[in-house]
Order: sequence, then C-alpha cells, then structure tokens
Amino acid sequence: QVTIFADAPFRKSDLRKDANSLSSLVSEQGHPHVTIDIKTENGADSNFIDVTYDIHPGPKVTMGEYYFSGNFKTRESYLREEGALETGKPFSLKELLQGQKRVQDHSIFKSVFFKPMGLKEKAEKIHLFVELEEKKPLYLQMGGGYESERGFFTQSKFGDRNLLGTNKHAWLGGE
Repeated sequence: QVTIFADAPFRKSDLRKDANSLSSLVSEQGHPHVTIDIKTENGADSNFIDVTYDIHPGPKVTMGEYYFSGNFKTRESYLREEGALETGKPFSLKELLQGQKRVQDHSIFKSVFFKPMGLKEKAEKIHLFVELEEKKPLYLQMGGGYESERGFFTQSKFGDRNLLGTNKHAWLGGE
C-alpha cells in the first residue's frame, strides 16, 4: 500500500513505509533479500519533490526440501500439507510464517519451530527444518462413584488425539 501521492503533502516517514511495502511485494515473488534505495530530489517546481525507489531484488530463491524432527506419530505427508510450501516454488517468508502458524494451531503439538536453512547465507534454495514436540496422543480416563438411584458405578474412556498421525481424535468409552 503506497502512502506517497502526487499533490499530497510530503512526509519523510512515508518514504520508509512505501519502501517496506515494495520490499514485501518483491520478497513474496521469491526474492527475500531485496533491498531498496530511496532517492529524493527537488522537482522542477520548488513545491514538489521527485522520489525514486531503486529496487535491487537480490537472488531468486526457491523452496527446497522439508526435514522433520520429533514427529513420532504424526505423518510427514500431513505436516507437508499443513505447511503448504511446495518444493521448487518461489520462497515466501509470509507463506512460511502462515504454515508455521497452521501447524502450531493443532492441539497435538507442544511446540513447533520452523528453521529455514540457507536464508542467512543467501542460498538459491532454502531447505526447511521443522522441529516438533508432540503431546502424548493416547489417554485413559477412569472414574467411579455412587448415586442413590444407580448405586455404585464406574466409567472409563480410552482415546487417541492423533489417530493414524493425521490430527484426528477418536475415543471409546463405557460405563
């Protein structure tokens, strides 16, 4: 979203906002190392300022392979689908963060950490290392008591919070 327009008052703070917006647009096309130089000059009319944004996109970066650690029960295919970053596609930091949030939002994990390998080194291909800590998927609940109408009773429930490694919840109970 651009904030500087012709015939609008000039504010120096708007230059950085516009540069950040442009940087974000270019970055999402697979250029996460984009830099933008801002140049201002007095216009032909002294009431105007000419603004130039020199965009240096940096190298084209694509998404590489996924590597998982800590997913003892959860299937890798399920995690790849939830992460939604496809191998060979332009790397998008925005999509990376959205994928991490989608995986973190599942109740089957205690923690989720996405580490893009090669991003700091400006590699052409970014591989993603995903560290997970799963919650215990299986549980057993038991209870009992006494009611005057029913007498003594017991209840039990056995469940799996991550059925077949796909974040499905199933349980079986009885009284």
